Amino acid sequence: MHHIRVALATVTAALTALVALACTASLHRPATGGTLRLTYHIAPLATPDCVEARTPERVSGTRPGGTADGADAILTFHHAFYGLRSGTAAREVVATDARVPSSADIQVGIDSLPLGTRFCVHVTSALAATDRVQRWNVEVAQQVPGAPEITHRQFVTTRVETGHTLITAIAAV
Repeated sequence: MHHIRVALATVTAALTALVALACTASLHRPATGGTLRLTYHIAPLATPDCVEARTPERVSGTRPGGTADGADAILTFHHAFYGLRSGTAAREVVATDARVPSSADIQVGIDSLPLGTRFCVHVTSALAATDRVQRWNVEVAQQVPGAPEITHRQFVTTRVETGHTLITAIAAV
């Protein structure tokens, strides 16, 4: 019986540590005033050397970026892939006529990776934008649990449509 209690305590401690690593907490006060509330946000798992950064030359990290520019759309795509594990969410920043797999095919790729896969996206501009089109060099560091980190290199094209930047092509390099 003692061994079972020790094993349960060890598992509980490990799960608590895992949740602490995967979550961030912040305090929020409603705009109308009121009581501070502690909110937990599940954060995607970043590779050990991943740095959230944005300079004119380079963008890197794991957070969703939005659709303000191509680098943001690329970050959002990969956040959906690795962080949210959702092919549907990944396709939300992809143009309908894009040379990118369907959300179902993206989901197959996501499901082939174990939970806990770490990642970090590095984006640099490849060429100057022309007629609302921009090309990007992308490196995605990926680390499957228990395996060494590998880097996937991509050439991504984005286009501005109705005030949003969407991905129009992703090609492995």
